[in-house]
Amino acid sequence: NASHLAVLFIDLDRFKLINDTLGHHTGDLFLIEIAARLKECVRENDVLARLGGDEFVVLLDAIQSQDDVEDIATRIIERIAQPFDLEGQILHSSASIGISLCHSHYQDANEILRDADAAMYQAKSLGRGRYVFFDESMREQLLASMTLEQELRVAIDRQQFELHYQKISNLDLSQVIGFEALLRWQHPEKGLLTPSEFLFMAEETGMILEIENWVIEEVARQLLSWQYSPEFDNAFIAVNLSGRHLTQVSQLTKLIDNIRKNIALPQRLILEFNESAFEQHTEQALKGLRKLKALGVKLALDDYGAGLSSLNFLYSYPFEIIKLDRSFVRSLKNNEKNLSVIRALHELGQDFGYRLVAEGIENEATLQKLHAAGCEFGQGYYLNRPVKMERDESSEDENQHYA
Repeated sequence: NASHLAVLFIDLDRFKLINDTLGHHTGDLFLIEIAARLKECVRENDVLARLGGDEFVVLLDAIQSQDDVEDIATRIIERIAQPFDLEGQILHSSASIGISLCHSHYQDANEILRDADAAMYQAKSLGRGRYVFFDESMREQLLASMTLEQELRVAIDRQQFELHYQKISNLDLSQVIGFEALLRWQHPEKGLLTPSEFLFMAEETGMILEIENWVIEEVARQLLSWQYSPEFDNAFIAVNLSGRHLTQVSQLTKLIDNIRKNIALPQRLILEFNESAFEQHTEQALKGLRKLKALGVKLALDDYGAGLSSLNFLYSYPFEIIKLDRSFVRSLKNNEKNLSVIRALHELGQDFGYRLVAEGIENEATLQKLHAAGCEFGQGYYLNRPVKMERDESSEDENQHYA
């Protein structure tokens, strides 16, 4: 009876790392040991198989209830979590397990495997060393993300993206010093989408690099159209970029070529990166930043204060601008201590040569607090909402206005 069967899809964390750093011999010993441990956890009548790489599958037979499945999955996770001694090397791993219960609506074995695999990915994304049962909402999520991926590819081909510009002012509001270019997707059915709705997918698939190279070209056109505008002839434009531009050598080369070819006045371009760019490939990213700085562009550290912001970024990295994260700025309402952090950052900035820009200013009180603490520049809905710029590229003394 199919309803008494369940499939466990098991993926081992760190196998690739073990193989790459310690070699295939150790990798093989590790897999042999894993197989032995899995055998201990399943029962006589269950079927254990290795699909390939570090993926194992168990077909559980004669299941009385879901509890039986949970017991076995828990046993596997605990057993895999115990240290491995491979020829004197002590290694650790953990297992992510996706489970599908065999219901009568399944047409064939592939569907059951596919769903267990989907559940395993969910287990991984929730933080490894756990099991997750497949449910229908996961299929909907999978379909939605496949659709989003396809639609993004079309959006790149058909250039459905546009930039909206948000003013960055000095905090006594006497002058607009520049703009941040914010990406928007003019989706044929869903209307105007902000990055929070699609950027994770662009990042995951690597499409982000192509999109951001388009952004640079678009900003180049905008800067060019300002050449004859007395209002904007010194304004800079800031652009957010993915850390991949810094850590993948071929991408960095492409970005540098793009800037060289299109940006006539590189000092008018600010490239913003956030801390995640430096978490894993610190040296590589730092080298990349220095190469970009040599082009003459300005560099900004984005979202400072959102996570575990290191002071190291302030003096070891070539940033000229530190942007205070909106959540940090919002916290000023209830947390006076953060004002002294801003005062200290402002003073350090005078020594290390960076300026502070506050993001997400939403009211007069916050504006006044920031100004008093020494923060010079800011942006936010209270000052200006992002708008699409009209570009009249045919006339030289063009009249800039907001859409």
